[in-house]
Amino acid sequence: MRIFYAVGGEFVAGGQQVNLDHVMALRAQGHDARLLIIRPKSEPPGFVPRFPAAVEPPPWQLSPDDLTGDDVVVVGEMFQRGAAALLNTPARKVIHNQNPFYMFEAF
Repeated sequence: MRIFYAVGGEFVAGGQQVNLDHVMALRAQGHDARLLIIRPKSEPPGFVPRFPAAVEPPPWQLSPDDLTGDDVVVVGEMFQRGAAALLNTPARKVIHNQNPFYMFEAF
């Protein structure tokens, strides 16, 4: 089982940092945890993720195309675009809801 945290690729807010912290903690415990970076279709093809300088970049992938039914994908409550990109994948989807009021803004 692989565990993915769906993100947009830039870590500028606290909740995004929490996703990265979760991935790093899961990896430290021996889990295959990664970031799944979902970019808008309009994004130039040369996009490179930006991680905080103090943190070693964990593995990531740029497309949900390779997800399987054994994978788990965690989506933040404000990442509607990411949730929509995962809708037709076989992976199990989990919403990480840090603030229930935000969820109604995004969905």
